[in-house]
This record gives sequence, C-alpha cells and structure tokens, in this order.
Amino acid sequence: MKSTFKKYAHAALIIALIIGGASIPALANSETSYQVINYLPQLPNFPQYTGNYKVLRAVVMPQSWGGATYGISFACRETPQMVYDWYADVLRGEKWSVDTKAGNGRIDGSKKNGNLVRVHVSASAMGDMRSTVMIEYRIVKAVAIDGVDESSDESKERR
Repeated sequence: MKSTFKKYAHAALIIALIIGGASIPALANSETSYQVINYLPQLPNFPQYTGNYKVLRAVVMPQSWGGATYGISFACRETPQMVYDWYADVLRGEKWSVDTKAGNGRIDGSKKNGNLVRVHVSASAMGDMRSTVMIEYRIVKAVAIDGVDESSDESKERR
C-alpha cells in the first residue's frame, strides 16, 4: 500500500497545498486542474463523518492521474483520539484494508477496486473545535483490458 501512495505523492502534495489555502496557477492544465467545493462530499464507499464538524476547505481534482482526487479538511468538536478511532473502526466495517502503523494520527486505507484514502487527525486550536481532520481520497477509474472499459456493459457481458 505504501508504494501506491508514493505513486500519487504529487497529487497528495498538490491537495495538501490547496487545502492549506495556497493558490497555484500552475494547476491550470487539464491533468491537475481543481475545483474548490464548500461542503463535505459523499464519497463512494467512504463513511460520512457523523460528529459535529465545520468544513474548512474541500477541493476536487476531477482529472487527477486517471481518476478523481478529493482533498478535504474539517474541524470537529470530538477529541483527536475519538475521531481517529471512529474512522479506523468504520473503515474496517466498510471492508477497507486499513493501515494504522504510520502513527501520528494517520490512517491509510485501500479498497479492492483500487480506491485509496488517507485520513490524518490532529489537535485543533480553533475555539471549541478540538480536532482537525484532513482526508485525501483517490477514486481510481476502471482500467481498460483488451480495449474494453472494465466498467462498461460489454465488459460485464464478457464475465
């Protein structure tokens, strides 16, 4: 799983900069253009946080290296440990392969379909918000085999 995340390190860096508030004119090309969104999007097979939260910044790179990449940051009232435990438990319950060995409030997850997630939880200094959560979510598009998109009806008929 680590090598998969390293492959997308460039996307992760861009997402981190954008979530942090940077405006990067060089992102205007088609492969890395992004859109700022002002809500917590519902992501495929990814749990929507159920605690009290305030979205700080959310961006989507719709054409990011063959799939879409979302970068989301929000603050919440629950403690960092409570939020970390919630994500680790719920991701496992949603059948994600979860790696918590990185420590420092980071959870890496992957699905059999290739989608990836990285959740980082840290303490917040924003008034009554006790935690800050940063999520990087990568949706991997189906790969064409023998010229057939694996998500197409033709592919399903071949199976």
